[in-house]
Amino acid sequence: MSPGYVFPRQRGFSLIEVVLAIGLLAFALVAIVGLLAVGVDAGSTSKEMVVAASIASQAIAERRHSPDVDATGLLLPPATATGTGEIFVSSTGQAVADAANAEYRLSWNYSRPATDLSKVTFVTVSVHWPAVADPANAEALVLSSAIALPPGL
Repeated sequence: MSPGYVFPRQRGFSLIEVVLAIGLLAFALVAIVGLLAVGVDAGSTSKEMVVAASIASQAIAERRHSPDVDATGLLLPPATATGTGEIFVSSTGQAVADAANAEYRLSWNYSRPATDLSKVTFVTVSVHWPAVADPANAEALVLSSAIALPPGL
């Protein structure tokens, strides 16, 4: 080699730079995958809650529109009744025969004020899911409302 020879400048990454970059990338991917599972679970819960709110709202709206009508297809009994009950409901809001074919359990409680000054029935609707689970251990959404009764009832 002659003393005036200059080595060409080497280009590229050193091994330590490559190992550090792969380590950082692996760390970021593990964090993203962990958050993805949480996001999917939250999305599923959110969907269930929206459907449950829709079912409960539908049941209360039907009774507000026709408080004293006893018709097939309505989720709740007439608002002139008192007491509690439950039915099983599909995700489309239709009543079904048993919990095996249902996704939600709809429970209601009717109560009337002690005085007869106002013709109002108070209703509390609870929607639990999954339908086959014990309501004490299931996720639930609860809506309450007052329903005005027509004159003469």
